[in-house]
Amino acid sequence: MDAASCFLLASDLFPLRMPDADQLPIRRLLTQAKRHKQQLPKTLFVPKGDDAEILVDESLRQKIHVVSVPESELLIFIDDARQGFAERFGDGREDA
Repeated sequence: MDAASCFLLASDLFPLRMPDADQLPIRRLLTQAKRHKQQLPKTLFVPKGDDAEILVDESLRQKIHVVSVPESELLIFIDDARQGFAERFGDGREDA
């Protein structure tokens, strides 16, 4: 998501843990982000504690500054998208 415009850049699903050689989904994600404004993002905000090492590594390789922040600080940007995802696909919790 582009934080300045709250434009959702991509909604692809991919595992956070992939073989290092398989960075194609990450590169595709960054390519989609580049199409939106005709440039790569300058900064990537990653929730603290997220296991997004491959995304972070590829972002740094492409000279994108990565900032780790508490997830609560990102909710203003991602909460609507998260709720829409949960409504469509479930929230990931097992029903009791």
